[in-house]
Amino acid sequence: MLQKFLLLFFLIVIALDAKTYTVILPKEWKPYYYVEDDGIPKGFAIDLFEEIAKVSNIKYNYRVVETTKELYPPLINGEVHILPNLGISEHRKSFVTYSHMTDTSKLFFYKRFNSEHINDLTDVTKVATVKANIANRILAKEYKNLKIKVYSDHFSAIRDLLSGEIDVFCYPQPIMQYTLKNLNIEDKIIPFYKSLSETKRAIAISNKSKELVELINTGLKEVQSSGKYDEIYLKWFGKEKLLEFTEKEFLTIVFLIIMIIVLLVFIFFYVSNKNRWLVTKEQLEIEIKNKTTLLNKQNKIIYTQAKIASLGGMLRNIAHQWKQPLAAISMKVNTVKLSIELEEKPSDEELINCVETVSNHCQSLSKTIDDFKKFSSSEDKMETIQLENSILKAEMMVADSFKSNQVKIIKNIENCEMYIKENTLIQAIINILNNARDAILEDNIENENRFVFIDVSKCDTNVKILIKDSGGGIKDEIIGNIFEPYFTTKFKTQGKGAGLYMTYQMITEILDSKIEVENLIYEYDGKELKGAQFTITLAS
Repeated sequence: MLQKFLLLFFLIVIALDAKTYTVILPKEWKPYYYVEDDGIPKGFAIDLFEEIAKVSNIKYNYRVVETTKELYPPLINGEVHILPNLGISEHRKSFVTYSHMTDTSKLFFYKRFNSEHINDLTDVTKVATVKANIANRILAKEYKNLKIKVYSDHFSAIRDLLSGEIDVFCYPQPIMQYTLKNLNIEDKIIPFYKSLSETKRAIAISNKSKELVELINTGLKEVQSSGKYDEIYLKWFGKEKLLEFTEKEFLTIVFLIIMIIVLLVFIFFYVSNKNRWLVTKEQLEIEIKNKTTLLNKQNKIIYTQAKIASLGGMLRNIAHQWKQPLAAISMKVNTVKLSIELEEKPSDEELINCVETVSNHCQSLSKTIDDFKKFSSSEDKMETIQLENSILKAEMMVADSFKSNQVKIIKNIENCEMYIKENTLIQAIINILNNARDAILEDNIENENRFVFIDVSKCDTNVKILIKDSGGGIKDEIIGNIFEPYFTTKFKTQGKGAGLYMTYQMITEILDSKIEVENLIYEYDGKELKGAQFTITLAS
């Protein structure tokens, strides 16, 4: 009994003797720190530190200061011990020691989602920044030719960006992401151009309290491995995501199910026939017939999957076609809505203009649906066509997705009349064009070198359609396999294997023609380009 009492007394003494550390933070720097009317600190950095303190048994209290300038003197003299989040820099290491990295902050240009005329910095006139932000220093040093407008806060800059007063806004990604999420305008403003810089961030510990470093690092590691870190980050910066499958994941699941069925069938035949040492000729013929039937069904399933992948690509093309009209409608309606909210009654002329704009773009949306509906019709009969028109139809289907990714289509077409199934031909061409675009994007080809060439020529009794890209080409050891079902050169391209397999089937089986692929190194406009060339040979 005495031993238990002494142990309890000893634990109480240790608890009372445990040091309480002071955590300093600025009053307002969302989403990392802020203090509301209830006086309780909140934010990403606060949630993360408190979780680390809980698992590491760190006792602490908070000290709130008005400005960031007030953070450093007490850290230097050891009056406070911890700053839960700070950008890592060499000069600060003279008075703080950093924990393991907690997050990063990238600096981006942001533009309105419908500013399709802005594709490069050469298209930018006015750039917004916020006072005392890292963006000012970087822009002044590396982008001296840009006209910069400095705002007192980022809300004002976002408002002027939406109204078109400025072209782009340069600001750190985490704060921008948090702000757009809370304003529910994540789809109205998008990152533009490349990241200008990346600042690594961590918990800062006063050099006079280095005993905390290992304790905090151990706690941070435990919080990350438990999944709690992801939960906190999602709360402040993320966006809830419903469970969904990509086209490739869906096709992979279907393929695995088919393989399992085939395996089960094989096991069934093996078990049921393992004791039969001799089979009759009739039994053998029946077994061959059954297995042939099963194989034919599998080839039909593969073709159906390819059609599903093609349909997914078609839906993406429709989305691209709809993007600009919907953006124009949204802009007009939001302008009128903003005028009403500001108690500025819109004029009759503005209202009529808004209605006409919405009406015209609705007609455009309707026409897009009609075009795709006609093309995707299951009826595909033999008819006489002008080949140039068919090529233009295929180009129209992918035009917006090519434009948004700055891929240029260059055509050299010798027109000719053909008797053929037009829808099948157009679908095959679209599959090849989409494949070319994906190859260019996946190989990160520079914008000025993104080309797809379409050449059509008539030779004797045949017509040749040549489609070549600048996507770097296909590896020699696999180029002979790309028309096989499920084969894909790059795993990230959803449905590519199915798309090329279906293309091969369309050309060879339905159109009774020929398709080949090869790698080329060629010159265009004084540039040396490398890519793949697909050659379709049609019997005229």
